[in-house]
Amino acid sequence: MSTDSDSTTEYAETTPRTGIARCAPLDGQTAPYTVHGVAIGPNDVTNGANGRKIWPPETLEAAAETLEGVPLNKNHDSKRVESVVGEVVAAEYEHDVGVIFDAEVDDEAIATKIARGRLEVSPHARHRADGEDDEGRLIVTDARFLDLAVVPRGASPSNYIESGQSEMLAALSATDVA
Repeated sequence: MSTDSDSTTEYAETTPRTGIARCAPLDGQTAPYTVHGVAIGPNDVTNGANGRKIWPPETLEAAAETLEGVPLNKNHDSKRVESVVGEVVAAEYEHDVGVIFDAEVDDEAIATKIARGRLEVSPHARHRADGEDDEGRLIVTDARFLDLAVVPRGASPSNYIESGQSEMLAALSATDVA
């Protein structure tokens, strides 16, 4: 990582997900900072209080819109006001990718950690289980997202968060407007 001597623009290392160097130009910007990512992917397996769970694509597709408007919290802490660091402003389901989102982050320190690739996301959802699959994992149905947390390591193998607006959501929004 290097810092340009004429500004405080910071450059992070190449991300393994895209192979594109991420740039975190926080100089001159003010909150809210735009971030994007994947909250959870189709058929991801997570470990919850009731054991291992599998998240089918049809469940995620039906639940995706409930992620929009939920708080972005630190470490799944939804009880303290100071733990709210932003809000999910857009969410959609992208086939073969999962629940994608754009969010606004109000906290510059959190935005910087996201830009440097040091944080992931973890969704918190209320849901039902419709039996088990062949491997004994609960099959998640009827899900509704309650919040999205920024955490050091998320439980979903597909989750990530990066600086900037999602190209996929921007493309979906343009299509919706047309």
